[in-house]
Parts: sequence; C-alpha cells; structure tokens
Amino acid sequence: MYHLARARKFNVVNMASTGIAATLLSEGKTVHKAFSLPVPLYSDSVSGIDPAKCPAEIRNATVFIFDEAPMAQKYALEAVDIFLRKVRARQHPSFADVPFGGLIMFCGGDFR
Repeated sequence: MYHLARARKFNVVNMASTGIAATLLSEGKTVHKAFSLPVPLYSDSVSGIDPAKCPAEIRNATVFIFDEAPMAQKYALEAVDIFLRKVRARQHPSFADVPFGGLIMFCGGDFR
C-alpha cells in the first residue's frame, strides 16, 4: 500500500503501534513518535506537537498507514484524530468536523 500510494504521488506517513512492526515498514515509525504521544496513554492524552508548529511530514501528508492498529490502544487513534482535526482546521474550519481532518487513515492488522 505504501509503495502504491507513493507511486501515485501521495505523501504517506507509515507508522505502527509497536517498534518491532515499525522497523518492518518503509520509513516506518511508531505512532507515538510520529505524533509525539505520551507513554502510557490515557483517555485525556493528546499529541505533544503544537498544531501551529506541525512538522512538514505530518502537515503535508495525505495518507496515513497505521499497521497493527488493532493492537494499539483506542486512545492512540483518538489522540491522532483530535490532532489531525486541529491541524486541518487551521487550513479550513470545516475540516474540524471530519474524522482525521479529512485525511486517509489506512488501518491494517488482525481485526479478529
């Protein structure tokens, strides 16, 4: 999926819930590293990145590939959703009401 999206000129952020899974991905990193999430995560956890000073890698991304998403705590997806809504709302206020700010979040893993 990563290589297909890159071939179609999408800016992709490849991430995983664990460090071992992240090392298996092209340019992969953990979701905690990509969004500066605290460890451990709680229901009120938020990204440590200021939406106004968002790194270009996140700000310019159009696709997020989240491997091993079912293994991650639900708070990780919630924190990423809140952060991306804030970042995208700076571009246009209507993005604040759309999941993940209207960006593509491709979640993979074993959903059993």
